[in-house]
Amino acid sequence: MVKSTKRKRKKNSRKKKSNFGKLRFDIKKNIVMISSSLLLFLLAIVVFKCNSNEEEKPYKTVEDKEFYKINPLSNVLKKTINPEKKLHNLQMIARVKRFGVSGKTKKERLMGMILRSLRFSNITDKVEKRYDLPKYIILAMVMQETGGADFVPNSSDDGGFGLCHMQPSVAQMFGLKTYKNCKKLVCKKHGKELRKKIEEYNYDRHKLIELDERFDPVLNLDAVGRILAYHRDRKQKGYTAIQRAIRGYSGRYNYSKYYKNVMYFRQKLTDEDVVDEVRKEFNRRNTNLLIGNIKADFDAYLKYHHDQNRNYGLDEYPIEIKN
Repeated sequence: MVKSTKRKRKKNSRKKKSNFGKLRFDIKKNIVMISSSLLLFLLAIVVFKCNSNEEEKPYKTVEDKEFYKINPLSNVLKKTINPEKKLHNLQMIARVKRFGVSGKTKKERLMGMILRSLRFSNITDKVEKRYDLPKYIILAMVMQETGGADFVPNSSDDGGFGLCHMQPSVAQMFGLKTYKNCKKLVCKKHGKELRKKIEEYNYDRHKLIELDERFDPVLNLDAVGRILAYHRDRKQKGYTAIQRAIRGYSGRYNYSKYYKNVMYFRQKLTDEDVVDEVRKEFNRRNTNLLIGNIKADFDAYLKYHHDQNRNYGLDEYPIEIKN
């Protein structure tokens, strides 16, 4: 009986020690988890404060934000300054499909997007100067939205059109005429009908502009600049000026990925080595390119398109804002 009692005491003692050891382990584990969570929380606060207090370059603004909703070219009569010419033997980098620019590799796709977007750089340069926006920010957004491909509607046919996609209601809010005066944010019927019109009019920009001003590259990209400036000037804690601008354009749910992509594309556009690589690849593919009857290369190809952009009122586009 004595031995049996001793054994029971020893067994209970071992159980107590085991339970105590387990308790100590659980406490340590909880302390580590709490410490890690606290560290992450403090890190988030630091990032938030750094983001909020980030030193920004001063930018021009206007007192009345409704100014940004006025189309600055509404009274400009457009005229053909540079007639269109036929391009012979053109070999583009990457292809345009329903979802935009598509390449055999990520690099080819990126190069194709840069090439197509640069055709409109003389427009975005002026718009960015007018609204005091960072250089190449709008061109980077064009890359994100359509890859610079002309006449690519939003793939879901929700009504978004333009080099930089714009929904009907937003386009109207910022002074652009939309097809059948559509004022909805999302309209599948509108999107599908306008997609058919693009094919019916055989991608004729002049005819399409008569239907919907989002097809006008100058009006579309100026409206993008106005939308960015409008949201940039709205005070919002935790975001820099350009973050506020892009968040306002993309919407809060799409913002994180959208902003990351736009900043990536902008970095590529500002990298001279990347652009030079696109130049070399274009020239390699286009040894027989003719614009009209004149032999052309990468720079001549871009100049031709920049000259075409002047047919949409670019020469009359006012860079200075008069308050």
